[in-house]
Amino acid sequence: MNGLDTTYGLADAETIATADKQPAFVVLPDVHGPDELEIVSSVFDAHGADVDILPLIEKPSAVFTAQEIANVNDSVYGLGFAAIDYQREMGISILDENDLSVPQYLISMAAHSADVLPIDKPTLCDVDDTRRLRAEADAAAAMGYSAKFAMTNEQARVINDAFTPSQEVVERAKRFVETFEAQDEGLVTIDGVAVDKPVITQLRDVLVRAERARRDG
Repeated sequence: MNGLDTTYGLADAETIATADKQPAFVVLPDVHGPDELEIVSSVFDAHGADVDILPLIEKPSAVFTAQEIANVNDSVYGLGFAAIDYQREMGISILDENDLSVPQYLISMAAHSADVLPIDKPTLCDVDDTRRLRAEADAAAAMGYSAKFAMTNEQARVINDAFTPSQEVVERAKRFVETFEAQDEGLVTIDGVAVDKPVITQLRDVLVRAERARRDG
Protein backbone atom coordinates (compact mmCIF):
# COMPACT_ATOMS: atom_id res chain seq x y z
CA MET A 1 0.00 0.00 0.00
CA ASN A 2 0.99 3.63 -0.30
CA GLY A 3 2.35 5.50 2.69
CA LEU A 4 0.15 7.68 4.86
CA ASP A 5 2.05 10.75 3.69
CA THR A 6 0.41 10.31 0.26
CA THR A 7 -3.17 10.98 -0.83
CA TYR A 8 -3.71 7.26 -1.41
CA GLY A 9 -2.58 5.72 1.88
CA LEU A 10 -5.86 5.72 3.84
CA ALA A 11 -7.86 4.77 0.74
CA ASP A 12 -5.52 1.80 0.23
CA ALA A 13 -6.07 0.70 3.82
CA GLU A 14 -9.86 0.88 3.36
CA THR A 15 -9.65 -1.08 0.10
CA ILE A 16 -7.56 -3.81 1.70
CA ALA A 17 -9.80 -3.97 4.79
CA THR A 18 -12.97 -4.41 2.73
CA ALA A 19 -11.58 -6.75 0.07
CA ASP A 20 -13.08 -10.23 -0.38
CA LYS A 21 -9.64 -11.73 0.21
CA GLN A 22 -6.93 -10.08 2.28
CA PRO A 23 -3.19 -10.57 2.51
CA ALA A 24 -1.52 -11.86 5.66
CA PHE A 25 0.27 -8.53 5.91
CA VAL A 26 0.82 -5.27 4.06
CA VAL A 27 4.02 -3.29 3.62
CA LEU A 28 3.70 0.28 4.91
CA PRO A 29 6.45 2.46 3.41
CA ASP A 30 8.38 5.32 5.00
CA VAL A 31 7.05 4.97 8.53
CA HIS A 32 8.23 7.73 10.86
CA GLY A 33 6.60 6.71 14.13
CA PRO A 34 4.05 4.45 15.84
CA ASP A 35 1.08 6.75 15.12
CA GLU A 36 1.02 5.67 11.46
CA LEU A 37 0.67 2.01 12.39
CA GLU A 38 -2.09 2.81 14.87
CA ILE A 39 -4.04 4.61 12.13
CA VAL A 40 -3.74 1.73 9.65
CA SER A 41 -4.45 -0.97 12.23
CA SER A 42 -7.53 0.95 13.42
CA VAL A 43 -8.90 0.88 9.85
CA PHE A 44 -8.31 -2.87 9.66
CA ASP A 45 -9.86 -3.43 13.10
CA ALA A 46 -12.93 -1.37 12.20
CA HIS A 47 -13.68 -3.81 9.38
CA GLY A 48 -12.62 -6.94 11.24
CA ALA A 49 -9.69 -7.44 8.86
CA ASP A 50 -6.97 -9.71 10.24
CA VAL A 51 -4.06 -8.07 8.41
CA ASP A 52 -0.64 -7.44 9.93
CA ILE A 53 1.63 -4.52 9.01
CA LEU A 54 5.27 -4.54 7.94
CA PRO A 55 6.59 -0.99 8.41
CA LEU A 56 9.60 0.10 6.38
CA ILE A 57 12.26 2.11 8.19
CA GLU A 58 13.58 4.47 5.53
CA LYS A 59 14.73 7.71 7.18
CA PRO A 60 17.46 8.38 9.77
CA SER A 61 14.87 9.79 12.18
CA ALA A 62 12.82 6.58 11.93
CA VAL A 63 15.82 4.50 13.00
CA PHE A 64 15.61 6.22 16.38
CA THR A 65 11.88 5.46 16.75
CA ALA A 66 12.15 1.89 15.44
CA GLN A 67 11.68 0.36 18.89
CA GLU A 68 8.46 2.32 19.46
CA ILE A 69 7.24 1.32 16.01
CA ALA A 70 7.98 -2.35 16.60
CA ASN A 71 6.19 -2.38 19.96
CA VAL A 72 3.14 -0.26 19.06
CA ASN A 73 0.63 -3.14 18.98
CA ASP A 74 0.12 -6.77 17.96
CA SER A 75 -0.42 -5.88 14.30
CA VAL A 76 3.31 -5.43 13.63
CA TYR A 77 4.60 -8.25 11.43
CA GLY A 78 8.21 -7.14 11.48
CA LEU A 79 10.56 -4.25 10.71
CA GLY A 80 11.99 -3.79 7.23
CA PHE A 81 15.06 -1.69 6.47
CA ALA A 82 14.72 0.25 3.20
CA ALA A 83 18.07 1.96 2.87
CA ILE A 84 17.83 4.22 -0.20
CA ASP A 85 16.19 7.20 1.50
CA TYR A 86 18.41 6.65 4.52
CA GLN A 87 21.52 6.83 2.35
CA ARG A 88 20.21 9.81 0.40
CA GLU A 89 19.46 11.85 3.52
CA MET A 90 22.77 10.88 5.11
CA GLY A 91 24.75 11.77 1.97
CA ILE A 92 25.95 8.16 1.62
CA SER A 93 26.36 6.98 -1.98
CA ILE A 94 23.51 4.73 -3.07
CA LEU A 95 25.49 3.30 -5.99
CA ASP A 96 28.53 2.18 -4.00
CA GLU A 97 29.04 -0.39 -1.25
CA ASN A 98 29.01 1.29 2.17
CA ASP A 99 28.92 0.29 5.81
CA LEU A 100 25.31 0.52 7.04
CA SER A 101 25.82 -1.72 10.04
CA VAL A 102 24.81 0.92 12.61
CA PRO A 103 21.20 1.34 11.40
CA GLN A 104 21.07 -2.36 10.57
CA TYR A 105 21.93 -3.32 14.14
CA LEU A 106 19.53 -0.76 15.63
CA ILE A 107 16.62 -1.97 13.50
CA SER A 108 17.39 -5.61 14.25
CA MET A 109 17.55 -4.85 17.98
CA ALA A 110 14.25 -2.94 17.81
CA ALA A 111 12.54 -5.86 16.06
CA HIS A 112 13.86 -8.38 18.56
CA SER A 113 12.68 -6.19 21.44
CA ALA A 114 9.14 -6.78 20.17
CA ASP A 115 9.72 -10.39 19.05
CA VAL A 116 8.92 -9.55 15.42
CA LEU A 117 10.84 -10.29 12.22
CA PRO A 118 13.76 -8.04 11.24
CA ILE A 119 14.09 -7.93 7.45
CA ASP A 120 17.24 -6.50 5.87
CA LYS A 121 17.48 -4.06 2.97
CA PRO A 122 17.46 -5.30 -0.63
CA THR A 123 20.65 -5.43 -2.68
CA LEU A 124 19.94 -3.00 -5.51
CA CYS A 125 23.39 -2.35 -6.98
CA ASP A 126 24.40 -5.06 -9.45
CA VAL A 127 21.40 -7.28 -8.76
CA ASP A 128 23.10 -10.18 -10.60
CA ASP A 129 26.16 -10.21 -8.30
CA THR A 130 25.28 -13.30 -6.27
CA ARG A 131 28.58 -13.30 -4.35
CA ARG A 132 27.96 -9.81 -3.04
CA LEU A 133 24.35 -10.69 -2.26
CA ARG A 134 25.39 -13.80 -0.34
CA ALA A 135 27.96 -11.83 1.63
CA GLU A 136 25.33 -9.21 2.52
CA ALA A 137 22.82 -11.90 3.49
CA ASP A 138 25.39 -13.69 5.69
CA ALA A 139 26.27 -10.38 7.36
CA ALA A 140 22.58 -9.63 7.96
CA ALA A 141 22.05 -13.06 9.50
CA ALA A 142 25.02 -12.40 11.80
CA MET A 143 23.30 -9.17 12.91
CA GLY A 144 20.17 -11.07 13.90
CA TYR A 145 18.08 -10.58 10.77
CA SER A 146 15.60 -13.31 9.86
CA ALA A 147 15.23 -12.42 6.19
CA LYS A 148 16.27 -10.04 3.42
CA PHE A 149 14.24 -8.39 0.68
CA ALA A 150 14.77 -9.93 -2.77
CA MET A 151 14.51 -8.13 -6.11
CA THR A 152 14.59 -11.19 -8.40
CA ASN A 153 13.87 -14.93 -8.22
CA GLU A 154 17.59 -15.65 -8.29
CA GLN A 155 18.16 -13.26 -5.39
CA ALA A 156 15.41 -15.07 -3.47
CA ARG A 157 17.19 -18.40 -3.97
CA VAL A 158 20.52 -17.04 -2.71
CA ILE A 159 18.86 -15.36 0.27
CA ASN A 160 16.93 -18.50 1.21
CA ASP A 161 20.17 -20.50 1.15
CA ALA A 162 21.88 -17.93 3.36
CA PHE A 163 19.14 -17.94 6.00
CA THR A 164 18.66 -21.73 6.00
CA PRO A 165 20.96 -23.60 8.43
CA SER A 166 23.50 -25.69 6.54
CA GLN A 167 23.72 -29.44 7.03
CA GLU A 168 26.97 -28.94 8.97
CA VAL A 169 25.30 -26.46 11.32
CA VAL A 170 22.30 -28.76 11.80
CA GLU A 171 24.47 -31.77 12.58
CA ARG A 172 26.49 -29.79 15.13
CA ALA A 173 23.30 -28.50 16.75
CA LYS A 174 21.87 -32.02 17.03
CA ARG A 175 25.09 -33.38 18.51
CA PHE A 176 25.40 -30.57 21.05
CA VAL A 177 21.75 -30.86 22.12
CA GLU A 178 21.91 -34.66 22.44
CA THR A 179 25.19 -34.53 24.37
CA PHE A 180 23.91 -31.82 26.73
CA GLU A 181 20.62 -33.60 27.39
CA ALA A 182 22.48 -36.83 28.19
CA GLN A 183 24.33 -35.04 31.02
CA ASP A 184 22.79 -34.02 34.32
CA GLU A 185 24.81 -30.82 34.42
CA GLY A 186 24.08 -27.13 33.93
CA LEU A 187 27.35 -26.62 32.05
CA VAL A 188 28.92 -29.12 29.69
CA THR A 189 32.08 -28.88 27.60
CA ILE A 190 31.59 -30.19 24.06
CA ASP A 191 34.43 -30.03 21.54
CA GLY A 192 36.14 -27.55 23.84
CA VAL A 193 33.08 -25.28 23.91
CA ALA A 194 31.33 -24.40 27.17
CA VAL A 195 27.65 -25.16 26.58
CA ASP A 196 24.83 -24.18 28.93
CA LYS A 197 21.04 -23.82 28.66
CA PRO A 198 21.01 -20.53 26.67
CA VAL A 199 23.27 -22.14 24.06
CA ILE A 200 21.02 -25.19 23.87
CA THR A 201 17.93 -22.99 23.53
CA GLN A 202 19.53 -21.25 20.54
CA LEU A 203 20.57 -24.56 18.99
CA ARG A 204 17.02 -25.89 19.34
CA ASP A 205 15.85 -22.79 17.47
CA VAL A 206 18.33 -23.66 14.71
CA LEU A 207 16.82 -27.14 14.45
CA VAL A 208 13.29 -25.69 14.28
CA ARG A 209 14.33 -23.33 11.46
CA ALA A 210 15.99 -26.18 9.58
CA GLU A 211 12.90 -28.37 9.88
CA ARG A 212 10.65 -25.52 8.74
CA ALA A 213 12.89 -24.93 5.72
CA ARG A 214 12.80 -28.65 4.90
CA ARG A 215 8.97 -28.72 5.04
CA ASP A 216 8.60 -25.57 2.96
CA GLY A 217 11.08 -27.04 0.50
